[in-house]
Amino acid sequence: MAQLKNNKWLGGKTSWNPLSLPAHVLKQACAYPVQAILDEKIGTETVLCLVDPTDFVYELASTHPFCLSYQGGLIDTEYGPVAFFLFQVKESVCGDDTPVATFELTVDPFNEEMIFPFYDLALQTHWHVFLLDGQGNEVKWFEFENIFNLAVTLEFIEKAIPSRRRIDFLKAKELYQARYSFEDLLKIGESEPHGLTHNHEEIQIEILAAVIDLVCLVYHEARNVRHPIKKGLEKDSSKYARLISLPRNRIDAWNQMERVRNEALKGRSILRAIKIFENEYGVSLDDLVNLFYQPFWKDSLYGGNKWGPICSEIAILVIKAIQKKENDIVANIMLIHSMRHNTGSVAEKIKELNQAINAESY
Repeated sequence: MAQLKNNKWLGGKTSWNPLSLPAHVLKQACAYPVQAILDEKIGTETVLCLVDPTDFVYELASTHPFCLSYQGGLIDTEYGPVAFFLFQVKESVCGDDTPVATFELTVDPFNEEMIFPFYDLALQTHWHVFLLDGQGNEVKWFEFENIFNLAVTLEFIEKAIPSRRRIDFLKAKELYQARYSFEDLLKIGESEPHGLTHNHEEIQIEILAAVIDLVCLVYHEARNVRHPIKKGLEKDSSKYARLISLPRNRIDAWNQMERVRNEALKGRSILRAIKIFENEYGVSLDDLVNLFYQPFWKDSLYGGNKWGPICSEIAILVIKAIQKKENDIVANIMLIHSMRHNTGSVAEKIKELNQAINAESY
């Protein structure tokens, strides 16, 4: 199961001045994530800085209760997409009252250096939020349990970006700022007059597609069972007959399996999707977990024991998806994407396979 980094602060009241932020960030009200070490035992974490260079920052610090809400998404413009992250301070946990303050950060979604801190933030059990003045001095800090849907936003952006292109981010940002107020952005999902919005139904489809890709990947890898069968190490060749019938070439096999992936996606149901794979290839995910842990894979150049933990995590992911635990689902997907097999990460493998078959379609 994907585990969030436990960064809960247990040291009582303290201060961490100064936090180092770029000079240009301190000139305007904005949100800004930055890496810091608050506890040597925990190590590096990402904290969220809310900067206000005006005297209002001191009034804001006295807000009680100091409640934080989050909204994020992606907007398309003629010059490319803009990722936005909004953080609102409110006096009520219900979120229905008028915000006391809104802090925004816009990011080039193609810039991995700008996006990375948000992945770190999403995978922490707690958010440490620092209210800073125009000199970067800490006015007050807060700790929130991570119940925010940042991971969902990041997964949505990750899946949307491959079909888009960056032309000029600065011009894209100018159009975004001219067209959208904070109020407009907070109504995302209700309408989309100028481009892509962070729509909940679309997110669900993107999550389902990501789960299906991962499930398909372990079936794709399991076709390599032909090697231990050929060596006489696996006796039950009939059980894996349909997997063995897939093309030996990895690109050809992934291409052939596209029909199954598309069929699995149609029903918008993870249970139906899993059944489609089981019926098509004659084995279940549990069968594959058992297969990948077999000792005959030792020192194999194909398939092998490194796929055992990956397949186990995917089986857990499927359970989470069936239970519709959305935040856990996205965290699990991110963890599995970072896991490594024989030659690279899972994310790299899926990207390579998808790009290869997309290239062949032109």
